Amino acid sequence: MTARSLGAVALALVACTGGGDPTPSPSDGGSYSSQLGAEPDFSAPASLLTTTLYYGWDEVSLAGAFAEAPPLTLRTETAREGSCRLLGSALDRCSPGCEFGQYCIGGTCQDHPDRIDRGALTWTFPGGEQSVDVVDDLLYYNASGTLTTPWDAEHTVRITGTDLDLDLAAPAVPPPAAEGDWARELGRRDRGEDVTLTWSDPIQHARVRLFMTDCAGSHGGIGEAELECEGPDTGSLTLPGAFLDALDDADWSHGECGSHALVRYHSSAPEGDDSVRHEVTSKADFFYRPDM
Repeated sequence: MTARSLGAVALALVACTGGGDPTPSPSDGGSYSSQLGAEPDFSAPASLLTTTLYYGWDEVSLAGAFAEAPPLTLRTETAREGSCRLLGSALDRCSPGCEFGQYCIGGTCQDHPDRIDRGALTWTFPGGEQSVDVVDDLLYYNASGTLTTPWDAEHTVRITGTDLDLDLAAPAVPPPAAEGDWARELGRRDRGEDVTLTWSDPIQHARVRLFMTDCAGSHGGIGEAELECEGPDTGSLTLPGAFLDALDDADWSHGECGSHALVRYHSSAPEGDDSVRHEVTSKADFFYRPDM
């Protein structure tokens, strides 16, 4: 049997074991996310840096920016149930029309908050370290690296910066190990029926986030209906049937859409200031379209 076959068997055995007790996280997880309770956290910070770990490809990426205020809210919550909410567009039509780059929200033309150059950051991840500066005049941080070690519960990712005395560390996380076929579970449900996604390896103090949109949202717009969920990593997440019905009835008239991801993360913030956050994430991708 090849090494690849052995790996597949091992993953299959893990997926059949059930959730069990959460894997402990060092230092109680991220300083921000570990303080959140059972309720979903849909807040958006002014400044967000995201490290994404791709263990299947031995890659890691960093992206994000510092800003004066949280990003514009282009979506509005239309319903909430459990850990999930249903979203629609918050955009209006302003008269006179807005200038290029502005958005009409609440009858007023609004700009995205200005970004801030915080100087070079030192980004330390499992197996490497880089100095990362903003990209040109976009004031946006973007970098990638190579993971040289498999996931370990003791590994951390750290971002430090001298300009603002920044030191944000959070534990590394692996992607959730799906139990069953999530796309099939979604595709065979009856109208109005809830679907519970389960995974076998919950991690103590970690949290999960799911965002699902239609073809309009996948192609850079805002979906006719979008589903967002967030909560503690318990090994399961229930998606309300009414929200899934709205998503199924949305725009699926184009190609290259239907990709979704369950993201697991730890998040850290400076003491007493949650307007700046560093999220360390890993995700389990799945493909679902109601017409397939």
